[in-house]
Amino acid sequence: RYRDYLDENSQVSLLGIGLYAAAAHEDIDDWLKYSGDWITELVFLPPKGESLKKLKNLLEQLTTFEPRLYCTCGRALHTLESLIAELNKL
Repeated sequence: RYRDYLDENSQVSLLGIGLYAAAAHEDIDDWLKYSGDWITELVFLPPKGESLKKLKNLLEQLTTFEPRLYCTCGRALHTLESLIAELNKL
C-alpha cells in the first residue's frame, strides 16, 4: 500500500525516486512543474528524525544547480525552514 511504502522510506529517498521519475519529462517546464509538485508533497509528509534537515540541504543544492526550480519549490523550501525552526525550539 502507498502509506506503507512511505513509512518505510525517508523523504530523502523519496526525493531521489521523484527526481528520477521527473527525468521522463523532456520539456524543462514540465520537469520543473513535476519536480516542484513532488518536492512539495514530500515536505508535508510526517518528518522522520534528521530527514527534514537533509531534505532542506538537498533542496538548497538543487536550486543552486537549477535556479528555475526555486519557482516551483520555493514555498516547500520555506516551509521546511519553518518546520526545522519549530523543531529546534522544542
